[in-house]
Amino acid sequence: NACWTEGVSEDRRHTEQGIERKQQLLQAAERLFTQKGFGATRISDICAEAGVAKGLFYWYFPTKASLFGELVRTMRQQLRRAQAAAMQPDATPVLRIRQGAEASVRFMAEHQPYFALLDVERTDDSLAEVMREGSDVYAADVRRLIRAAQADGSVADGDPTFFVVGVLGAV
Repeated sequence: NACWTEGVSEDRRHTEQGIERKQQLLQAAERLFTQKGFGATRISDICAEAGVAKGLFYWYFPTKASLFGELVRTMRQQLRRAQAAAMQPDATPVLRIRQGAEASVRFMAEHQPYFALLDVERTDDSLAEVMREGSDVYAADVRRLIRAAQADGSVADGDPTFFVVGVLGAV
């Protein structure tokens, strides 16, 4: 319904309680999506799990897919923080790749149900774009490190994409 989505803005300022409510919705959605799948989870299920009124859902998210997108972006941000914390700024590019890969694997292991959900939902066209955004970000990060490693001679010359696919595939 257009009237629900008009005026819904990413720029909305939320009180501390509002931020907490939004987080409750995201956590409830993550639990339900990982248990039942995206398609089988209804907005009313998420609201019941979070203990909030259905109208409040629409204050934060115009659609279930927009909530899924926010969940993906939130998890991506957490993963990037874990990678950044593990990567020593003064380390060689190859060591930074290894540190980032190890942090990624640890993070994925700690959030295994979520990453299993992503594997299942990859075929849903309505969710593909938000998931592709994450892959593109990771590929760009690794590509920068590969190019730096090629410049210092620690990685062979060649198309960085070949190495990026290898790193991402290993993770």
